[in-house]
Amino acid sequence: MTILNNFCIIIFILLVRRFRHSLYILPSFFYFVNHGESTSVTLGIDWGEEFVEASIAFRGHRPDILLTGTGSRKFENAVYLLGDTRLFDKEASSFSVKDPTKTLQKSAHLLGVPFTSNSKWSRISTLKASEVAETLKKNNVPFHWDYTPYEFGVSKDGQLHLKVLKDSMVGLEEATGHFFNHLKYVALEKLLSLKAIDSFDSNVEMLAVISIPCNYTQNQRKALVFAAESAGLKVVDLVHGISAAAWFHTLEMSPGTRKIMYYDLGSYGANVGVVEAKVPPRKSKEIPQIRTLSCVTYPGIGGRQHDLLLAEYLRNKFETENDLKLMPGNPKSLQKLLKNSNKAKMKLSLSNSASVEVDNLVKNKHLNVKVTRSEFDKLLEPVLKELHIPINMALEKANLKFSDLDSVEMLGGAWRVPSVTAKLSEIVNPLRLGFHLNAEESIAMGCGYLAAAHNPFFRMKKIELFDNAVYEYVLHVKGPDLDKRVTLYKPIDRINNAKKVKVNTVNNFNVTIYETSDPNDPSSEVKVLDYKIKGVDDLLSKHKNDMLAQVTLSFKTENGLISLNKVFAKPVKKAPETPKTETSKSDPDSSHEEASVPESKTESETKTSDGTDSGYESDDSQETSEPEKPQDKSLDDEPESAKKPDEASKTTEGDTSVGEFAKDTDKNLDLKPSSEPGSEDSDLRDKDQEGPESQTKVSSETTPGTGDLNDDKLGDQKDDDKLDEQKEKSTTEQEDKSTTNQKDKGTTEQKDKMGEQKDKTTKEPTDDHVNLEFVDNTVNVYHDKKLNESKNNIQLLVNKDKATIERSQLKNRLESTLYKYKGVLKSDDFKSACKPNEEETLSEKVKSLLEWFDENSYSATSEILNKHLDELNNLGNPIYTRMNNNLNRESVVKFGDDNFNELQERLNKLLEEKPFLKDQNASLDLFNNNFSWWNQVKKDQASLPLHEDGLFDLPMIKTKLDICRLVLRNLESIPAPVEPKETSDETSPQPDSTTAQPDTPGESAPEPSEPTQTPSTDTKEVPDAVDSQPEIETEKHSEL
Repeated sequence: MTILNNFCIIIFILLVRRFRHSLYILPSFFYFVNHGESTSVTLGIDWGEEFVEASIAFRGHRPDILLTGTGSRKFENAVYLLGDTRLFDKEASSFSVKDPTKTLQKSAHLLGVPFTSNSKWSRISTLKASEVAETLKKNNVPFHWDYTPYEFGVSKDGQLHLKVLKDSMVGLEEATGHFFNHLKYVALEKLLSLKAIDSFDSNVEMLAVISIPCNYTQNQRKALVFAAESAGLKVVDLVHGISAAAWFHTLEMSPGTRKIMYYDLGSYGANVGVVEAKVPPRKSKEIPQIRTLSCVTYPGIGGRQHDLLLAEYLRNKFETENDLKLMPGNPKSLQKLLKNSNKAKMKLSLSNSASVEVDNLVKNKHLNVKVTRSEFDKLLEPVLKELHIPINMALEKANLKFSDLDSVEMLGGAWRVPSVTAKLSEIVNPLRLGFHLNAEESIAMGCGYLAAAHNPFFRMKKIELFDNAVYEYVLHVKGPDLDKRVTLYKPIDRINNAKKVKVNTVNNFNVTIYETSDPNDPSSEVKVLDYKIKGVDDLLSKHKNDMLAQVTLSFKTENGLISLNKVFAKPVKKAPETPKTETSKSDPDSSHEEASVPESKTESETKTSDGTDSGYESDDSQETSEPEKPQDKSLDDEPESAKKPDEASKTTEGDTSVGEFAKDTDKNLDLKPSSEPGSEDSDLRDKDQEGPESQTKVSSETTPGTGDLNDDKLGDQKDDDKLDEQKEKSTTEQEDKSTTNQKDKGTTEQKDKMGEQKDKTTKEPTDDHVNLEFVDNTVNVYHDKKLNESKNNIQLLVNKDKATIERSQLKNRLESTLYKYKGVLKSDDFKSACKPNEEETLSEKVKSLLEWFDENSYSATSEILNKHLDELNNLGNPIYTRMNNNLNRESVVKFGDDNFNELQERLNKLLEEKPFLKDQNASLDLFNNNFSWWNQVKKDQASLPLHEDGLFDLPMIKTKLDICRLVLRNLESIPAPVEPKETSDETSPQPDSTTAQPDTPGESAPEPSEPTQTPSTDTKEVPDAVDSQPEIETEKHSEL
């Protein structure tokens, strides 16, 4: 880790020097330092009813389909927990016939459906199958108990439980968590096989994007996130399968704008949606956009329904012929029938007939029926008649006609039935069914690429994804002085988008959010959130009676789950009451706007008991893909209004832009209908040309008589102080109106008065925003305590699996070791390697352990198995090692002789070529010592008996040979010595140059320029005037 930190610091310094924008580099630097020892892995999971596909991506590997342990490209959604180890996929599916009541399969539609407990005392009460079927029917979930004969229970908090263990029930979400844990294990196996990690215990961070059906509610989203996080996955997003497939499709789409319908016909039913894809030209700087216009789910027409119709047909024939009833006494028989019906359906897709043969469907009674394709098509008529319904629903929700579509793409696997394909082709005529995508893997791949965008080691192409809410979410604000309902999210709104709602009140109040599939049907509303807002009374107790609290509710969404993020408030002055007739006069277009807004939003204020106006401000926010309209910004905030319109839309929470995901930013939800959008557009243009005073005047004219309730609208707020200043100007604009008019005259006296008025304004008791306390009264089934409990339960079974696997490995090792020694006990080589009494001791030990193994190995613990294995190895390993050494000694000696003789020849040849190496005594002694050791150890070993430990082995010989080779290498690198050169007569003048006297007596003669020069014989005749230093140098040269 220290090396990694140092490396990151160096890179950081270089980047800072290269680029001055260090603020962009700093977060990435700290991220890599903190996650340096962990491996970041992303999973894209297509959460299907019958099958689950997954894609995996990690450093150096782009998203690709994750294969199962058997090499299949999809997992069967099945879990079996009753045995010694957990079983999944095909192994668990095989137990659906042996033990159908304990095998959880095809349960995606049951996840997160709330139930009601009738017991007041027991933690989990038993539910009858009829009660479960009735509750599921109310939630539009088809259920056939005969083919899924579970034993149900429900907890006090309404969570469905199944009896899949021997003596206890398991929550459906926890059982699903076991399946996600299996996916995690398979992903770790892949990483281990590619050496991306060292072991299963390595620090691995797994990020997951999971696809969901279009009809998943808030509670079902919570349940799915709960299950995945129980398994140790970090869910970074939940997307509709339609949106994920469209994202993957866009990667290969040519430039242009298209409206595409995706028809996903899977096991449970059909998920149909319309997506608008905008792909800019290749060299354009624009970012591709994907907008989900609609997404609907229509259950009961998928592949499982095909199987059930054929199974019921065969069941009726068998019961009629044999005069008996298969249920409730023969649940296993129905599982056999269902599996064979599925096989027959596949055969009928390729041929005109198929035989269904099931031996012993009931004891001594067999089923043998031939089914033709025409008979099967007749059975599918109820399904074929409903295939067009989800298409019409999707077009209606998208507010489109079929002629507006450019193409239809098919997903899933149930459409492969010939009659289904023919019917769909007839429905979409004149368009053709598109098969451009891998129908079963495109959703998983789309989720994989979306997940990879969260991985810092990937640089993805940017694509903006706008996933819609599907349901309508209604906000209900209720208190002593107000009771209002307004739409917070519409079905066409972007679900991952922050909202702000402002409430003007003098009392504490409650906030409730309802989820509804049909706004016209009050019975379809389901409460999803419930909060109590406190602190309003305390805030206003410090101020006069003419003040009220302007409370801002900040909502955020994560994984499509709505939550109240923050509540803050500030005191503002109450607005004077203005007759409604004045409002209509000042704003002639107000009646037109009131007619255009929903009925729930026509009223924007209520009267409190003391006669003050109280209400809340709200409006449906514009979709973030479009430029933010001017009326969404504060009229008094010049810096915010001067922004480019695209900036706010790019930073809105929930921008699923690949490679650069949007940050959490609050968007104000303005729902007041007091002014027309068109009029505010013109007002804003005037404001840009006028000064601040004129802007205040425009704001007051567009919203007269409503006071704080209809103040200037707010866009994205980044500075609370600026927000306060804007509100102060708005609350005192009636007082400043005369001052503003005086300023237009341009007199100095009027300017002074205006300045005094502004000073008074700043002295008004308008404190900064105060965070208010809010209490979450929502009944949260999936709280942190329960999450930790589920994690612990899963981890217990994981540890049990590890212990079982370890025990199985020890058992196999003990068995193989016993038979290994048993096989060599009678050999002469083994006997010759045994010391006295060793053979008898080992023989008795092997015999006793074999008897024990046959009787007790299946119930023995890992500790006992490990103990017996150690005892056996302590006795047998020394003998076995000696025996192998005796058998291999001849070849080892030959190997040593050949290599030592070769090295000796090389040394002799080297000494002949370089005689001066004979003076290298140390190296030659080291070589000769190793050669002598080898000759001596051979003689000593030959005199030892075979049951004694050997004096040498192959690794020891290789070590000695390596030393000899190193010595030879060093000797070969030594150069020949250089002989001293003879001095010629021409060099005699050189000493004369060194004997030159210095100009002054105090100076010393300069040193020779070449101190290593070979001195001549005339250097002894240097005059006495020369310094001693050159003589010293001359003496050194003489020694050389």
